Amino acid sequence: MVIQIRYIEDYNDKIIIKDSTMFRSKLIEDQTYYRLRRKQLILNFVAIIPMSLIWGLYNWQFWILLVGLALYVGAILLMRRNQQVMELFAGNKFLELDEEALRVVSKNRKIIETINLESTSSIILKKEYDLYQHSIKDVFSEVVAVEKGNSVILDVEGEKRVFLFEIDSHYKLKQLSKIIDCWLQKHYNIERV
Repeated sequence: MVIQIRYIEDYNDKIIIKDSTMFRSKLIEDQTYYRLRRKQLILNFVAIIPMSLIWGLYNWQFWILLVGLALYVGAILLMRRNQQVMELFAGNKFLELDEEALRVVSKNRKIIETINLESTSSIILKKEYDLYQHSIKDVFSEVVAVEKGNSVILDVEGEKRVFLFEIDSHYKLKQLSKIIDCWLQKHYNIERV
């Protein structure tokens, strides 16, 4: 059973009131995002090394402390730059899924694209969707370059459309599960891979 939530959509200066469940997440616009996210994770680990030098070797010579501090500041600046580049590939658009449609929406809530799910010949979903870096195992698998992106693939008029997104909370994971249950009840052609 899906809990129905009443919400108001304000798209393109039209207000629509719906009783529905909805999933909303950042749309990943390019696979480069995953490489940058991995780089960010590695930089976080690298930043720990100079900090441990600063705190662990405080009685060593002054120049060692300066080198450790310089390495730490350098790692922080690289992480900041990498984060800005990551935001170019994710966060400018959002993916919204509900019982009847998939929408790509801009940051200012303007609809860029709407795909009615009834017009799709198939919907390809993962067998299991994952939270981003939910466990230590996930963190280490990402460091060794095992990409675990979440996606929805729609077959629209013979063209496969891939929508990559990131789930960052248990709430979003539950909402996605409810949406998929609704799709199954509506007998959409769903494949699990």
